[in-house]
Amino acid sequence: MKSRYGIAVIFGLIFLASAFPYAVSAQDDIATQALEVRWTGQWISVTSSDGLWLFDAEDLEADPLHYFESTRIVVAAVDPVRNRMAVYDEAAHNLLIIEPTTGDIITEIPTDFAALGLDEPEPARDLRYSDDGKLLALVFPSRIIIYDAATSRERIFYQNDLFITIDSDVEPGTFVAGTGYGMFLIYTPEVDYGSGFFSTDAGPSGDETIYRLEILPATSEVLYQQGNSLMRTDLETDEAGFSPMIPLFDDGIFNFDLNNAGDTVAVTSWGKIILYDLAANATRYEISTGEDNSVFSLSFSDDGSQLATLDWAGNLQIWDVATGELLTDVYKFDYGSSVWAG
Repeated sequence: MKSRYGIAVIFGLIFLASAFPYAVSAQDDIATQALEVRWTGQWISVTSSDGLWLFDAEDLEADPLHYFESTRIVVAAVDPVRNRMAVYDEAAHNLLIIEPTTGDIITEIPTDFAALGLDEPEPARDLRYSDDGKLLALVFPSRIIIYDAATSRERIFYQNDLFITIDSDVEPGTFVAGTGYGMFLIYTPEVDYGSGFFSTDAGPSGDETIYRLEILPATSEVLYQQGNSLMRTDLETDEAGFSPMIPLFDDGIFNFDLNNAGDTVAVTSWGKIILYDLAANATRYEISTGEDNSVFSLSFSDDGSQLATLDWAGNLQIWDVATGELLTDVYKFDYGSSVWAG
């Protein structure tokens, strides 16, 4: 009887191993959830439920750098001027400024939620350096904290309701924030107040939430994901939502990224990636990824020639933008999904 029981256990273990073929994460028995990919300069960063992962874009065959194991790192940003990165530790509620090659912590800044007038901690939603490298914005649902990027000292915080995302491109030192109720808020830290407001109607999907926004370089035009639609508008001419927003994709998108030249946007939808030419207002081509394995996060390389993507199965992949060809499978996480999916 004992031998039969032992054999049954062995076969059971073999079945479990075949049913779950993913590599064991640094947390041993906890699957690693990849959350977001961003490509900046040398580094392709992936935030995850098991810390920060950095892949060397110049040597994709090298093992990834893995920092803050067993720590949930949801947002990360690369300083455009200095050799450093900012990440947010969700467990300790600390903003960490690190040296990416070594992972050494340059500065550790605890978030004092009581000083922000909050009774309990909030999750970080976005983290961005201004394009001139002077400022760093950390976004929580009810607060945005602006830091001096050189000194890491807090400069000001803004209070509102349901902040979601932020970008900096309109002019040096100016941030544009998107909210959960369809409003753009423009902040100029030189005068420490919100200097502009722009309200939109709900997108074609009926969802007001602005999940992501990107300012087109040297313009006041903005691309933004509202619900599951991709929209385009002008912050200077479309005042208070009276002019109609232009939907590029009415529904069904998961995420998007704009290349640095500002002429091409990559959109991810069910089972496909769409490369869209903004000047021609036309789709260049589509890449089929399979309906059961859709991409949920993507990021252009600095020169716009390649695209890094994360899919639900946890695959980090690199694509050739000119041809749509899959260049390489870089890494396999246990699974992937956005922070909005939990």
